[in-house]
Amino acid sequence: MEIKSSGITPVEYYGGVYFKRDDLALVGIPTGHPNGSKMRQFLHMVQGTADTTPIIVGCASASAMQVYVASAATLFNRPSHVFVPQRKTPSRSTQWAVSMGAGVQYVRPGYMSVLRARARDCAAGYPGGAVRWDVGYAVQDAANQTTNIPTDVKRLVVPVGSGLTLAGVLLGLANQGRAGV
Repeated sequence: MEIKSSGITPVEYYGGVYFKRDDLALVGIPTGHPNGSKMRQFLHMVQGTADTTPIIVGCASASAMQVYVASAATLFNRPSHVFVPQRKTPSRSTQWAVSMGAGVQYVRPGYMSVLRARARDCAAGYPGGAVRWDVGYAVQDAANQTTNIPTDVKRLVVPVGSGLTLAGVLLGLANQGRAGV
């Protein structure tokens, strides 16, 4: 199975609204796995690392990042470790990560600084470290995706989690001289 980036994802027009189809970010991804910008970015970040290099994240209990980590680890046959706050009932994202074979660690207290410290400690246990989330690459990847947004678009709606994708979209538009969108 070969999974590869589809490049710049298409923009489609329905009912007077343009839609950026980032759900088509990867070609060859099996049914049941997420698709989109974060998976495209993980594909890039995993390439060039040793086959045994784990994918590790410390994140909020409902964060989709644990889904992407578990999926990427499964697709690329890597170990994965997810550090999330202890909850009475695990979130759906955490349950999905567990079902994909991620090593989920429940942390108390669940402060982000503590979660990230546990993830760093875990990565230190691997001789080559872990697959690093390259923020600069991820922002530039999102910026590159703005090149085919039609020039008549004056307003965008961007779903936001951490704000990283939005930062990339704003950078891409500014690079095109479209900072007013």
